[in-house]
Order: sequence, then structure tokens, then C-alpha cells
Amino acid sequence: MINFPVPYEDELFYSVMARARVRYCVVSPKALIGHAMGSRSATATVNFPSRLANTCNLNSLSLPSFEQLVYRHTMFPLFAPFMPEERKQNCLLRLQDKSHGAVHMCTGYASSRVPVHRSLRACSRCAETQKQMFGEPYWVRTHQIVGLDNCPIHRTPLIELLPGQSLNKRHEFVPLSLLNIPSCPENNQKTFPALIWLEKQLTNLLHLGPLKSPAFSDWTAYYRELAVKSKVTKGEYIDYEEVKTSVLDSWPHVWLRSFNLYPDDAQSCWLHGITRKHRKAFSYLEHFITIYALTKGAIDVESVFEEIASHENRPIIEISRRPKASNRSICREKKILWLALVKNKGTKEARVNGGAALYIWLYRHCNEWLLKINKRYKRRIPIINNRVNWKKRDIDIVKTLIAIRDSSEGELKNPLQSSNWYLSKLDRGTTITKQLKKLPLTSEFLSRYAETTAEYQMRRLALAISNAKGQVIRRWQLLRNAGLSDERATNLTKNFLNHLEQTGVVVRKNKIFNIMV
Repeated sequence: MINFPVPYEDELFYSVMARARVRYCVVSPKALIGHAMGSRSATATVNFPSRLANTCNLNSLSLPSFEQLVYRHTMFPLFAPFMPEERKQNCLLRLQDKSHGAVHMCTGYASSRVPVHRSLRACSRCAETQKQMFGEPYWVRTHQIVGLDNCPIHRTPLIELLPGQSLNKRHEFVPLSLLNIPSCPENNQKTFPALIWLEKQLTNLLHLGPLKSPAFSDWTAYYRELAVKSKVTKGEYIDYEEVKTSVLDSWPHVWLRSFNLYPDDAQSCWLHGITRKHRKAFSYLEHFITIYALTKGAIDVESVFEEIASHENRPIIEISRRPKASNRSICREKKILWLALVKNKGTKEARVNGGAALYIWLYRHCNEWLLKINKRYKRRIPIINNRVNWKKRDIDIVKTLIAIRDSSEGELKNPLQSSNWYLSKLDRGTTITKQLKKLPLTSEFLSRYAETTAEYQMRRLALAISNAKGQVIRRWQLLRNAGLSDERATNLTKNFLNHLEQTGVVVRKNKIFNIMV
């Protein structure tokens, strides 16, 4: 059992585990997570670590409670207020135990249009201050926020220290004290007021603590009221062109493009969705970009949630539609025509294919009858998504994977080259994992070239033999240098060792052997 060091203010839970590894001289990463979390299969996740309840229960009282650990030492507070309350509570339950990566999916982190960080970042000046105050540096939460490129305290660009490939060691917590931190360069770029405002709001959001998440209807009502105050409405609707102009006038275009948030005129644009009726959650960057454009920075994140909470208990005023008086014979004729259409084609197809004028007339004059009939003859329309050319994407992915295979071929020091290892080298590995059924060439490549455990063990033996350089070595030394044992060796590895014994390369017990290279 490991007694955890006391977490510092705004320290990542990843950093707490890394400091515990140094403080108690735990060499094996799996031994650390086994003592700390009660499982040797936990992953060293930066954003949403799981098994936090086990960590709090198994270790000393130096750790805060589970909820405090989540809201003070993970990145979950950035996503929690913008998802429905039920989904947020489900994520908290999954963070207590093994989550299987579900929290990354539920929060939208894995499939977001906003590019995520592939490395851990730090500030050299903050690290020096931490050394003077605490005797050791640590990973800071605010430095890992997607959307902030400068240190909130020193205004210097953040430095990427752990590249993506080093994070392939999925169980290893790397402490900041073991890394060489170069000096931060001076920030000579122009500072935009919007980015300064965003920096303050994201920092405050990270430290707000537990909040009740607004429903989708609350966000819809809030943005409509905000649009009325900002005078960007067109009748009963929000004027998209005015909102788009405000966004482009308020935010740097290069910054928007770097996060894939530059608004366009396509109906699928995120800005169209956030100004309409909300049917899905949006990221914190999308919310803050829109709010700043409509308020010009005259509001902060605390006021936003206070204002939304004040609207929750207000009664919703429903507008009653009264059918206009019309000739009964005309109503009857049009009802017969519409009834024949919906029986033949269904509600949506009848309205789209030649029945639009008839639908509008009945909607205005016979509203209750029309809604009742439409509900009765409603048909499910199959959705065919043709936005992605999966065949072309499949070929491009396989070309990239072949280049990765060729560049790593012959490298005996590489980790296990499994399917996850190959996908981790791609920009959107998580998305590709979900769409493998549409990528037959990629699936065939992974099944053919992904390394098995037996192949990996034999590669480790080959590396140990090559490192011997002709020196006299015993069999147990070979296994130790390869990080293997007879108990963990697969059948194929055992057969390989038996072959080495038969050829005289390996001998058992106290006999020694010469390794020929």
C-alpha cells in the first residue's frame, strides 16, 4: 500500500501518481497502479482517470474525497456543465470504477472537432517556483487546457515535454522532475482581448466546483434571450449572419482555424447548431466563442450559469393555435388528398414530394387533425450518410500505416506493436476504431501486421541476445534482460527457447554459453 503525497493546488491526478512513483521508488509502472488502484490494468490517463474510488479507499487520508479529487485534480470540470445532468452523473459513476474509456466518449472528448493535445505541457517559470516552494515540480491542470497556449500566470508560451509516442506506455506515470524543462520563449505575438477573456473564463470554470448542468432547453432559451439583448434577431429567429459576423470580428481567424472552429455557411456548421434548438451538447470552446461574440466580454462564466439557473423555474408559455374558419367542403377535400398521400408515402415523403402547399394549408386551418394523422402514418426514413468517402479514407489510412510499419521495422526496442499501437500513431485513432467495419483494408492490415504477445516476447529475446555482444551469459540472465520468465512465456516463446537449447546457444542450470552475434 502506498501513502500518497498530498496533492498540491491545481495539480493533475496524473502528477500525484507520478510523484508517488518517485517518492517511494516504484520502478514497475504496473506495481504502482496495482498498489494505488487495486488493479494492474489501469491506464495512465491525463484527462479522465478511472478507479478513483478505489484509490481513495486503498490509500491514506492525504487524498481528498472522490468528488474533490474529480473536481480539483482532473479535467472533468471543463466538460461537466455542458452535458445533461443525467449523463454527467453517469460519468461520475464510471470514474469511480473501471470506465473502459466511456467517459472520453460521453464527454465528447474523443469525437470532438476540436483537436486534443497529444502531449503534456509545462511552464519553466512555474516549475522553478514550484521547486522553491515545494522542492519538486508537478504537472498543472491549467497548462493542459485545450484552447490556452500561454501560461495564465507568466503569459509565456507553454512547452510540450512529453510527445505523443512516449505516452504509448499506457501504464506509466512520468514525473515532471525527471524531465529537462527548457526555458520558455518570450511571447511576442499580439494579445487579443478575446483570448485574455477566454483564459480567465476557462481558469475560473476549472475551479468552480460541482454545478447543476443546464438542460438543452435551458441553453436554447439562454441563447435566444442573449440574441435579443444583442439585437441579432430576425423576427422570431436568431440572425445567423449577424452572429457569424460578430464571431469573426471578435476572434482571431488563425486561432479559430487552428481549433477547427472557423464558422462557414454550411448547415452542419457548429455555429448554426448552437444558435438553433439544442439537440446535442457543445464543447466549452464553442460556448465561450459564441457568448463573447454576443456580449463583447461583458459577462463571466459564473454569471452565465447563475442566469441560466434563474430561468429554470419560470413557467413555459405555450402558444395555442386556433384553426382559422374556412369552408367545410374545402377542408374535407384537402383532408382526403392529404390522407391519400400519407397512406402511400408516409408523412415526410408526402410533404417533400409535391405535398408542401397542401401541408401548409392544413397546418394553418386544421392543425389538430393534421398532427394526429401525421403521427399515425409516420414512417422511419433510413439515414444514409454520404459525407465521408470511406473507400478513399481507407486507402489513405493504409498508406499511412504501411509507412509506420516500414519506419519501425527492425527497431527491436519498440513497444508491443499491437493494433492500438498502430492506431495511436494516427491523428484520429479513436474514431477509426469505431468505424473499422467501413474500413476493410485497415482491418486487414491490423489483423495481418499487428504484433502478438509471442512475437513481442521473441523480439525482446532477440534484443537481449544482440545486447550481449558475444559476452558469456547464463540462461537466467537472458530471461532477465528480456524482462521475461518461464511462467509468463507463451508456447511459441518456449519452443523458441527449446530450439536455442538444441542448437547449443542456450544451456540450463549453471552451464554457461557463448552468444554468437
